[in-house]
Amino acid sequence: ALDHPERVAAVVMVSSGARLRVSPAIFQAAEAALGGAPMPLDFAFGPGTDPAVVRAYGEALAQTPADTALADWRACHGFDVRERLGGLSVPLLIVHGTDDALTPPKFQEWLEQATGARRVALDGVGHMLPWEAPQALGDAVRSWVDEQRLGGGRQ
Repeated sequence: ALDHPERVAAVVMVSSGARLRVSPAIFQAAEAALGGAPMPLDFAFGPGTDPAVVRAYGEALAQTPADTALADWRACHGFDVRERLGGLSVPLLIVHGTDDALTPPKFQEWLEQATGARRVALDGVGHMLPWEAPQALGDAVRSWVDEQRLGGGRQ
C-alpha cells in the first residue's frame, strides 16, 4: 500500500505495527530450534486461550522449517515503516488483542494516531488472533469492509 497504492484498495493489519522489534529471547529460541529444540510460543496467546488451540498452533508451527521461522523473525526485526506512514493513501483497519505480548496495544494505538485508521481491540486476546478469536476477527474485518463499501470513507 505504501509502494503501490494504485494496486491496493484497503489494508487490514492484524497484530502488527509500523516497527517490529523481536526480543533476544525469541531469537535464542528460534536459533535453538535449528538444532531440533521446540519453539515455544504459548506466551503469544492470551491468558484465556483454550490449551487445545495452543497445541494445534504448536503442531502447525512444527511443520515450518526452523530456518524459515528464524528468517521470518529476522525480517520482522528489520521492519520499520514509521517514517513512511504519511504516504498511506488507502483505508486502514488495525485489529489487535489487548493481551498481545509480541506487538503490544501501544503499537496499534500509535498506528491509529499516525494514520487516522480505525482500530479494533479484542479484549483478553493475545497475538494469535486468527487462532484465538477467528470469529471476532472475521466479524471486525467484515463490518469494516461493509462500511468502506457503503460509506467509501477513509477509516
